[in-house]
Amino acid sequence: SFFRKYLAFFPGSLDPRMSFLRGMVLILLLLLSATVTTAKNPCCAIVYMVHPTELDNLIESLNRMFTYYNRHYLYPTILFYDIKLLGQVASLKTRLNSTLKPEWFRCLQWIQLSWTPPNDVKREDLAENIRHWFPDYTLMIQFWFSDILHLNATRKFNYYMRLDTDSMLHSDFPADPFRVMMRKRYAYGYYTVYTDEAFVTIGLIDFVESFINDFKGRTKAALNKLELPPPENRKTFQPPMMY
Repeated sequence: SFFRKYLAFFPGSLDPRMSFLRGMVLILLLLLSATVTTAKNPCCAIVYMVHPTELDNLIESLNRMFTYYNRHYLYPTILFYDIKLLGQVASLKTRLNSTLKPEWFRCLQWIQLSWTPPNDVKREDLAENIRHWFPDYTLMIQFWFSDILHLNATRKFNYYMRLDTDSMLHSDFPADPFRVMMRKRYAYGYYTVYTDEAFVTIGLIDFVESFINDFKGRTKAALNKLELPPPENRKTFQPPMMY
């Protein structure tokens, strides 16, 4: 499109006196074109964590995600999987290759994780409220809470959208959330808020308070309008949970 603008600006002009100006206009249009391209293609990705028992749901979720959203943008779609899934990856790729359109399938990136709990952590030593979830669920929470931010595969992205294998889209997105967030300089997006149970968030409020105090002035983290309950009320406090 910038060449059309360029030729329209100087239609058929061969005057040597115009050479310099023509060159400057061409360079300017090239720079503007590069800027527009960057703005139209934000560096973002869609991420899933694949569980061996959720493969049918994953295929359905991916189909819906591309049909109602990512077919317009073809953002990279990263599938994180544990070594437990290694023996099923080849057959899963075959199924997806036969289900998704070729341009959709090419968006998929496969990244193997190696989840191992710390050697000094034993199930019997854990608090009763989290013992049932150890190690798989607790390792998954740790991954989304912290580990994903430090992987080479994701650090290059401005934003990522997390979808679960049972996340199902049912209609077209009215706008690209990545572009909206970049334009408005948002840091985090969610579509609903629940409250979590107090018994599975023991120590969470203490951690949040310590984090903000320890990194005050070195992080943009803030409570906004959320008030932390006093220590005597924290055992029964149900913190907000954003999805």
